[in-house]
Amino acid sequence: MHMASDASVEAKIRIFYFLRFFRHVIHPIELFVDYDISATSWLRWIFADPAYQQCFLFMYFATADITQQRPPTPATLYHMQRTIRLLNESLSSPHRMVAVRDSTVAVVIILTISSCMMGDGSGASAHIAGLQQIIRVRGGLRTFGSDAKLFMKLGRVYLVYALHTGSHGGRLCTYPAAYSPRYYDLGAPEIPTSCVNPSVFGDADPRILTLFRELQYYTCIINSAHLAKHRRPADEFHNTICSFQYRLLQLQGAFD
Repeated sequence: MHMASDASVEAKIRIFYFLRFFRHVIHPIELFVDYDISATSWLRWIFADPAYQQCFLFMYFATADITQQRPPTPATLYHMQRTIRLLNESLSSPHRMVAVRDSTVAVVIILTISSCMMGDGSGASAHIAGLQQIIRVRGGLRTFGSDAKLFMKLGRVYLVYALHTGSHGGRLCTYPAAYSPRYYDLGAPEIPTSCVNPSVFGDADPRILTLFRELQYYTCIINSAHLAKHRRPADEFHNTICSFQYRLLQLQGAFD
């Protein structure tokens, strides 16, 4: 197994374990979306970008710490420190494309989310500020449109940051507020009566209720596809989740 940087035997075993087994646990969308994570850049970067490889290992150990409700282990701290050092090397590279390449963006996204998960608000703020700068240098959010998964992850990291800190992290995310995914033209099963009725939210903003109903609608489509052993198109899934995420971000502040 050729790695992007020197890795211990244990680290290689961890990566192999993820590639062979663990990814099916944390990426269950493969069960109902026509999507092969093993064919994406996100896994290839493990073997091409040293910073991303170390970030991958850091997140692996950090997730184990969080799920087992224990303080960060030496392995977690070691890979975090190596990730930050290698990330800083990438960001200070004289070659612009190294500093703003997709794998560098992915590292910052993972570090931001992990900081939020670990309750490190100052760390999350520093990472989100760096992410904003990279997006500006690249020419704005629209320059990420060619990679649907990365575009979706950007929306997710801003949403996670907003939920954990109460701050939107910068108004860099724009998305058509009236966007309607194409699945609405395809027909779908009725929303089960067992689903939560929006009336339980009382006088909530109608825009939130609209998003809530749309999310219920798409969830029913996904569930029906899974029961029928039919996988939905990956582009549909990415576009739909992006729609929910970015429209929620645009609503932030309207309820203060």
